[in-house]
Amino acid sequence: MVTHQISASFFGETLTDSLGIGIIILDTDYRIVRWNYWMEKHSSVKAQDILGQHIFEIYPMIQERDKAKYIIDCMEEKRSFLLSPIIHRYLIPLDIVKNDERIQMYQNVSIFPVSENGVVSGTVIVIKDLTEQVFYEAEIARLNRVSKGIRDINKLMIRAETEKELLEETCDILVRSVGYLFAWVGLIAENAFQIRVSSGNFPDDPAHENGTYPECIGYCRAVQREKAHEYGIPETWMNTCPVIQTEKAHVIDCTKAPLLPACCSEMARKMEIQGICALPLASGGKTIGILHIFSQKKNPFYGEELKLLEEFASDISFVMEMLKHRDQHRRTEAEKAQLQAQLHQSQKIEALGTLAGGIAHDFNNILGIIMGNTEIIQMFDLPKDSPVQSRLEDILGAVYRAKDLVNQILTFCHKTEHQKEPLLFNLIGKEVLKFLRASLPATIEIRQKITNEGVSILADPTHMHQMLINLCTNAAHAMKEKGGVLEVEISETDLQDTDTVCDMELNLSNLRPGSYLRVMVRDTGHGMDPETIPRIFDPYFTTKGVGEGTGLGLALVHGIVMGHEGAITVSSTLGSGTVFQVFIPALPRQAENKADSPTQISKGHERVLFVDDEESIAKLGKSMLTYLGYKSVSLTASTEALDMFRSQPDAFDLVITDQTMPHMTGHQLSRELLRIRPDIPIILCTGFSEKISKETFAETGIRELIHKPLGIRALAEAIREVLDKD
Repeated sequence: MVTHQISASFFGETLTDSLGIGIIILDTDYRIVRWNYWMEKHSSVKAQDILGQHIFEIYPMIQERDKAKYIIDCMEEKRSFLLSPIIHRYLIPLDIVKNDERIQMYQNVSIFPVSENGVVSGTVIVIKDLTEQVFYEAEIARLNRVSKGIRDINKLMIRAETEKELLEETCDILVRSVGYLFAWVGLIAENAFQIRVSSGNFPDDPAHENGTYPECIGYCRAVQREKAHEYGIPETWMNTCPVIQTEKAHVIDCTKAPLLPACCSEMARKMEIQGICALPLASGGKTIGILHIFSQKKNPFYGEELKLLEEFASDISFVMEMLKHRDQHRRTEAEKAQLQAQLHQSQKIEALGTLAGGIAHDFNNILGIIMGNTEIIQMFDLPKDSPVQSRLEDILGAVYRAKDLVNQILTFCHKTEHQKEPLLFNLIGKEVLKFLRASLPATIEIRQKITNEGVSILADPTHMHQMLINLCTNAAHAMKEKGGVLEVEISETDLQDTDTVCDMELNLSNLRPGSYLRVMVRDTGHGMDPETIPRIFDPYFTTKGVGEGTGLGLALVHGIVMGHEGAITVSSTLGSGTVFQVFIPALPRQAENKADSPTQISKGHERVLFVDDEESIAKLGKSMLTYLGYKSVSLTASTEALDMFRSQPDAFDLVITDQTMPHMTGHQLSRELLRIRPDIPIILCTGFSEKISKETFAETGIRELIHKPLGIRALAEAIREVLDKD
């Protein structure tokens, strides 16, 4: 077969050689018939050496890279093709030098058939060098990614609440949006050279536990030259990363091994890292950290990209400083708010105390009427064997419980004085647990272990009741969501020698050796972590939600225990529950309080003036005095009582007066009566008065102070104690 040759005159040599493009003409046998000057220049192959050669034999990689089909289809099917440099990169392998590196040329290739009289006579291949354009567009794309990442980070700077959030999300954006391999931030601790990994976005690598790269830390270990000897940093470290030394960005080309520290060279090789950029983070004119960025791209961190990153690092530093000041401001405001909350809470308690005092006075008057009339009926109107007696006992029991409840309210509001007396704590324990069974949800099981022989202590009963209630309700709160077991154990324990006390795991070194009441309250709730335990006795500290607690319960318990020369311990495990133990000195057995046995009620025949502004209380007082054998006059106005006494000062042997009355209080009335007759015995009754104490009435000359509600036996004993002294 005779190959039809294309005349060279078809394309003038002058024209083809003057164009800045490569032109190759093939005949129908795919042999080269034209190889212009541009191809000679970029391939280093002369036309005379290549003309007549089969193109696929000279350049077999055309077939290897599956590009021959475009030439064949062009010839056989008369089709034209355009091969993009982005997709195909090149057709004929031509080397060029770019950035001091020899690379393959990015080619824009056009392939089209040549026809003569409708018959395909060959193929023309036109090659245009687009390397510069591709690199330029790639650079623009890279800068666009960097710019977009910086825009995302600028948005982050506005919404970031903490330094940790700022730095962690910054590293994430640099990797996710910009396309760097990974990034991390090292912060420099104050007063010591120590770089700690603060935040980062590291690639997964099983060779590095938890995704951290300790090798990276070595990369930035460099300090100002004058600090090197002070910190003991070798001179070689400062040449590794002079970011802190110069306070300027530093770029390392990882392809040039001598510039890379040994600790990082292996990491760079395994992860194909091409470049590392370290950017200083400065605050107040001092470098406080370094942002490290690692890239797998060739020739990263130069020109506009580096300038953008430097500006970005400066912005990050500014926001870090701003967050620092904001955190300080917030802490100050939080402390101020806490102080205001404490003041508000104190005012609420004070207001509650004022309200409780008024309620206590009126409520005790009501209880006094119930108690007094019940006792009169029980003692004087019914025979001892009457079946009604048991019901009257129930009424009196309820009155005594109500009286204790009033005292507890006043105790909480610090509106009453406390007196210690011998008492059996096991009775208080049983009463508290009886109350708790009725008030706690069924999901909480109560277990008690209380010794039959009560442990006697010298204590204020109201305080002991309050202490145990607080411990139990605190334990119940820890189990409110899932339920559990509340265990209360009351026993006596001996701490007989100092060594035992000091060596105990519970740390009771402040207690003297001896016998102690031990109260243990255990729950199976959520428990506490070691950081919380030291703070639980602080006033206003609470782990409960808003509106669920004041933070005063355990502080009050601690104060009560310390006020009774005792100790309180706590042990807790997060998720397993908490154990509180209270130790209070026990009284010797011979000093135990004996149950009062009924004795004959004391009576008399003296003349008594009884004053109370409540008419029902005045009537009750007169009735009780009459049943006790006294001759009495009952009045409801303090001014009327003063006028009567002034007119007949010797007509009475005793005056009993209420404290809270209109026009003239009982204290003021007593002063006036004593001015008229200094030796007149006076008993002052009060439902509640924070202004009256034993010291106060003793200075006035009042002989006795008794608290409402008045029981007939307590009134009889007080009268005889005052009158018999005279």
